[in-house]
Amino acid sequence: MFELIMSSGGNDEDDIDDGELPWEDVEPCRNDQNTVLATTCPNCGNKVERFYFKSPDWTWDRLCGQAGWMEACFKCKKQLKFDMDIMS
Repeated sequence: MFELIMSSGGNDEDDIDDGELPWEDVEPCRNDQNTVLATTCPNCGNKVERFYFKSPDWTWDRLCGQAGWMEACFKCKKQLKFDMDIMS
């Protein structure tokens, strides 16, 4: 099931309650194999990318790791959907 992630800014480790995962964790998951979707970002109109997100190793060590498919706009840094399939 997809969840809409509402952005309210903030990238700090302690600021995850805003509904977004930290961008410094999201950006390393971006690669050449991302699927560029036909849909556009509702915020800026750029193409939306779909990719597999896995939080950093330290989050798994602290039993707060997450992984799953994400759809995001890297132009305006808006996370649109996250389908979490693994949680530690």
